[in-house]
Amino acid sequence: MNSTEKLSIKLRNLMEAPENQTRVKRLRRNKLIAQDVLQSFYGNEIKSFQGIFPTELVSKQEVGSYTSILNGFYQHVFDTGLGTKREFYPKGIISNQDEVMVVEPVAILRRSSFIDRVNSELNKADNKKATFFMLDIANLRSADLVQDKKGNSFADLILNWFSGAIQDTVVEVKENLQLKGRGDLQVFSCRYGGDEFLIGLIGDYNKHIIEEIKQKILEKIDELKQVGYYETVEGKLRKITAGKIKLKDNKIEVLEVPRDSSFDKTIFFHYLKRGLILDNEQISLIKETFYDEEMFITNVVNRRSHRYDYWENRGKKRVRLEKVEDKVNFITKRHPELKLVFNLAEIFDQAESKKLSQKITKRSKNLLRFVENNLYDPLLGFNVYSFADFKEHLVDEDFDQLYVFDLKLKEMNELMGYAFTDMMLDGFWWSLKHSLGSEEEITKTVIGRQGGMFFLAVRKGQRLNQESIKDLHTYFGDTFYYLEGSGKPNVPARKIEIPVGSVGIYKESNPIDTSVISAKEASEKPKAINKVMEDVFERSANDFNRKMVNMLQDFRMKEVLKQKEPPHKEWKEINTSDIIWLYYRGKRWQRRCYEMLDYLKEIKSKDTGLISLFKSIIKEES
Repeated sequence: MNSTEKLSIKLRNLMEAPENQTRVKRLRRNKLIAQDVLQSFYGNEIKSFQGIFPTELVSKQEVGSYTSILNGFYQHVFDTGLGTKREFYPKGIISNQDEVMVVEPVAILRRSSFIDRVNSELNKADNKKATFFMLDIANLRSADLVQDKKGNSFADLILNWFSGAIQDTVVEVKENLQLKGRGDLQVFSCRYGGDEFLIGLIGDYNKHIIEEIKQKILEKIDELKQVGYYETVEGKLRKITAGKIKLKDNKIEVLEVPRDSSFDKTIFFHYLKRGLILDNEQISLIKETFYDEEMFITNVVNRRSHRYDYWENRGKKRVRLEKVEDKVNFITKRHPELKLVFNLAEIFDQAESKKLSQKITKRSKNLLRFVENNLYDPLLGFNVYSFADFKEHLVDEDFDQLYVFDLKLKEMNELMGYAFTDMMLDGFWWSLKHSLGSEEEITKTVIGRQGGMFFLAVRKGQRLNQESIKDLHTYFGDTFYYLEGSGKPNVPARKIEIPVGSVGIYKESNPIDTSVISAKEASEKPKAINKVMEDVFERSANDFNRKMVNMLQDFRMKEVLKQKEPPHKEWKEINTSDIIWLYYRGKRWQRRCYEMLDYLKEIKSKDTGLISLFKSIIKEES
């Protein structure tokens, strides 16, 4: 048996392996193929592999099947939520119609893929400009409250309609630029966050082109014919109203890469690599935090250089891995679910190496880069999955246990800037990692992050040791996470207390049982997952509120909430009281206060003073 025959047998065995069956089926049924977008990202490796294997050993149909699996994996460049067909049954909710409302999936880039492409384009030439158009959908949370009897949210329909309009805008802008002889300019879009979308423009252009694109976006959004439905509250009455789908405050925020200040550029590009696009106000807040550019580089940039450092213990030595195959082994050991696609890429590289009589690692190398820049958390590297990829594991029922830790850091971003929050997230991750202890314990888990919320799941069939479980459960008590230190000279170290909303789910004993997902058809599983996660978020929020109630037993903290201004103005004076004030008096006061009142009602609290305090805040802020 020659080497080509051995490779073809290896391929077939790989496809038939029981541990790969679920993943193979899901990747094959992923129909959201947008070859032009994919090829602009990763070129030849997503094209057909026919011609590599002799047809007498591997049929065209078989090669096409293998190719479809790799294509399915490369769909990770797209937002998985918007890549789903959406349905809504209006009868008895917004109309008396029996006919189901259907919105087709949209292939729009996810945030990490957008950032990856921006970085790639900007690295090609030093003199390229970049402008970003930030778009927020108005009242999406109110639309999320409008749900049919099957639990489908109207907000999902709005998201797909809106993202479709964004994609149409990008197509028209490209066509117009082509007609003007400006086909060299790069224009692409993404879903940046829940209700936020971005359109990026990269190249050499003037302000006139920026204004033209801005007007085109406004026109396309205004042309949306679909009507949104929103749940509103008037007193104690809840009612559903119809309204136009529009932008928040009817405006577009235009962000540009700093071009003058070296310090501003250093800050902007550091956070761009970590998946954030900062505006001038956010950059200024970071500059206030640090004495100068050198201090920012020392305390922030250099501390993040470990993102994709491949190190392995070999005997008594700690060795840095350089070869592609060593890096692949490192990643697949930590994340065995990636073995399937890496094995496929390796087999095709081996077959092509045999054909060309030279070693080829192109597909393995490109797949490695793809995984690094599209699957993992841009801040914490290959330690942590993005939330979208974490949810895919839930769909595949890969977990027996799930822990959630919520730091609710949006207020920290507003109060102290991304640099401080960045360090807090990094610190919390290392604390979480320390709780697991050894590398062996870490490989039993999959960790994901969404904002300030961490998800730690134990793989199916694995069990953490008692010491790890004990350490993880310290987050469930009334203990808090402390952050110490300062970025400026002559500023004393301080401790800031942050309550961490925590919840643990155990498949064999918990009321929230992920086994409900098993009974669902493949197309229904994502909805079942969403319902499970909604329960998880609610329980985590209740735990956060429980800890916050304990903090508010301190008379001084209650007095802080009675004030209409935060206790401190200067960055160096900010402490826990300012954060608590911002939780209930800041931008999200309404949601936070109502959640707290619901929690106090649920636990039948007799603390009339605390209940009256939150009711008075709602009355004042309203």
